[in-house]
Amino acid sequence: MNYQTLYQYGTLALMVPGLFKGTKSLNDILKHGDTGIGTADSLDGELIVLNGQGYQVKGSGKIQKLTGMEMVPFADVHFAHFTRLNQIQNINKSELADYIFNQNDYQNIFFAVKIHGVFSNIHTRSVNKANEPYPTLVEMADKQATFDATLQTRKEL
Repeated sequence: MNYQTLYQYGTLALMVPGLFKGTKSLNDILKHGDTGIGTADSLDGELIVLNGQGYQVKGSGKIQKLTGMEMVPFADVHFAHFTRLNQIQNINKSELADYIFNQNDYQNIFFAVKIHGVFSNIHTRSVNKANEPYPTLVEMADKQATFDATLQTRKEL
């Protein structure tokens, strides 16, 4: 197994009671990793870090590229060095999870998986920006927006 360093800024324990104020810039976070997840200041959507670039998925579902100046209360990032496991086809979510977990002993270990594929549907979620005084994380999760997309036609690029 190829172990790498996971850099975590903030903790879930701080987010649960509603400590959503951003206290570190995304540029500072990116010094520690080029791939990861987190959230923006005031729990304003989901933060995705991919190939060294930050993206914000707003509560409306809109995705925007970030400048790096945005403040972050929580993020997990690492420098990605993915190893190709295999090529698999026509499996569902449960079968994919079983396949991934059976490849290595991932018990009690943070890990990242990069998947390339064509999906017939996808279900995602995000939250709208919170205002001070901040509610709890549970209260925000109860109001999260969900998004569903279904593949109508396959397009080759």
